[in-house]
Amino acid sequence: MINSYNEFVTRLAEVDCLIALIPEKPLSANVKQIDSLCRASIVLLCSHLEGFLQDLMEEVVEEINQVSLGFKDLPLELYLQHKCPKGHLTQNNFDSLLTLGTEIRMFENSNMEIKLNKKNFSKTEGNPTAEVINKLFSAFGIPEVLDTLNYELFQLETKEVPVSFLREDEKKELCNIVKYSDIIERVDIYLTQKRNGSGKKDRNAGVYNTINTLLNFRNNIAHGNKGIRISTVELIELKEQIMVLVKALAEKAESRINTIIQASVSLRQAAVSAATSAAMI
Repeated sequence: MINSYNEFVTRLAEVDCLIALIPEKPLSANVKQIDSLCRASIVLLCSHLEGFLQDLMEEVVEEINQVSLGFKDLPLELYLQHKCPKGHLTQNNFDSLLTLGTEIRMFENSNMEIKLNKKNFSKTEGNPTAEVINKLFSAFGIPEVLDTLNYELFQLETKEVPVSFLREDEKKELCNIVKYSDIIERVDIYLTQKRNGSGKKDRNAGVYNTINTLLNFRNNIAHGNKGIRISTVELIELKEQIMVLVKALAEKAESRINTIIQASVSLRQAAVSAATSAAMI
C-alpha cells in the first residue's frame, strides 16, 4: 500500500488513544470528560484526514517525477495542474487559453521532460471538503473520485452533469488557431472539472455524507459551538468510515501511478521497436 496510507494509519493511533480514555458508562460525573474527549478526537481525525490528502498528492507527484516522463508520456491534466493549479486563467481570458494551447503544442513537438511542482497538487485550502477531494484527484486524471467510490462501495449513483467551461464557438476559434482540437478539448475538460457541478444530484450520500458529517462536527467545535455533541458510538463509527474512505482513495492513487508509469514504459518500448524496425529496412 502507498506510504501515505501507512502514515495515516500510524497517525490514527492518536485518535485511538483518546477513545481509549473515554469512560465506558456515561455518568453525571464524567459527562464533561466524555464530551471533551469526543470533541478532541473529531478535530484530530479531521486534521489527519487533511494531512493524508496532502501527503498522498505529493507522494503521487514524487513517484511520477522519478520516472522522468517526456511531455508526450505525461497525462495532460498533470501538466495543467502544474501550470495553473487553481484552474484560473486571467479573467478566463481568450488570449490566455490561446497561449496555453500554443505552449502545449510546442511541448508535444519537443517532448521535453517536465518536472511537476508537488506543492501545486496538495492544496486543501485548510478544509478537506468533498469538493476539494474531487478536485485533487481530477488533477491526476480521476474525475469525480468520490462518485466513483460511492458506486463501487454502496452502488450509489451521485455523478453530476458538468457544464462545459468553453462555449462551442470559443472551442472552434481556438482549434482553428492552435490546430490541435484534442488539446483544446482536454483543456476544456480540465477547466470544467475545476468548477462546481450543476448540483442536480444528492451530494450528501455515501462517502459525501461521511465527509460532510466529519466537517460539520469539526467546524462547529472549532468555532466554539458548545451545543454540538457527538457520542462515543458516533465517533467510532465515523472513524471507521473515514478509514474505509482513506484506504479507497489510496488504492485509487496507487492504481493511477501504476497506470501512468506502465503507459510510459509501453510507449518507450513501442518507440524502440519502431526505431529498430526502421533501421532494419
